[in-house]
Amino acid sequence: MKTPLYWSVLALGFICGCRIDHVVTLYPDGSGKFTLSVGKREAVEIARKDQLLEELEGRWGGVVAWAEPVVRSEGGWNYLTLTGYFDDINSFRIWNNQYRPETPIERRTAAVRVEYSKSEDNHRLVFSSWKEHFSEPSANWKPEGGRFLNKIILPGPVKEASGVTFQDGRNAGVLVDDALMADLVAGKEEAKRKVAEVNPGVITLSWTKSEIPDDDVQQFKMELSQAKKRWKLQREEWAKSGKEKK
Repeated sequence: MKTPLYWSVLALGFICGCRIDHVVTLYPDGSGKFTLSVGKREAVEIARKDQLLEELEGRWGGVVAWAEPVVRSEGGWNYLTLTGYFDDINSFRIWNNQYRPETPIERRTAAVRVEYSKSEDNHRLVFSSWKEHFSEPSANWKPEGGRFLNKIILPGPVKEASGVTFQDGRNAGVLVDDALMADLVAGKEEAKRKVAEVNPGVITLSWTKSEIPDDDVQQFKMELSQAKKRWKLQREEWAKSGKEKK
């Protein structure tokens, strides 16, 4: 049976047997993009794009363009992936609720917010997200292939990081998978330490300078510009599809 999948899944946190990957890529000027991929064992489809449009614009802030959704199957999993773009990561938000467009920003509450600051010799990013990522696994817990990934790709190598389970080069973030859950069940101290580190829901990262080649920066600027143009037309088509169904 096919079921529609919208972004209310975010509010569910760790869903048994689901895969949620959220990856943010930041560029030196504060612009960037992100992908959100949700995987389920059952079939996935987008029932109505006008409803998806309402979800995206009602739950996300600071996003200037969305790419066409991608639905794919791989290894027994069915994925829905969206890619969004932002001009300034400081305006990036995931709201606690699905708000109407006319709702003032000051009356909204954010489940995810980002603060990016930079000086001549230091850059700092604070990513505040869902708290209490983990619940104590039961003794009869069994691996089902579920995963939660929240990864941030910085312009330069990570100098200092807190609130993460991994860091490697320009990448850092939180990964909860079967391996970590198994270590928690086994009572391993390293797994407990990781849980204590990330449970507050605040990732703080710093780096000294960007190591992204200038050509790559220019290429992304072109990608961002083209995404905005496509989204203007795509958004009109999505909204129109809803009117035609009424």
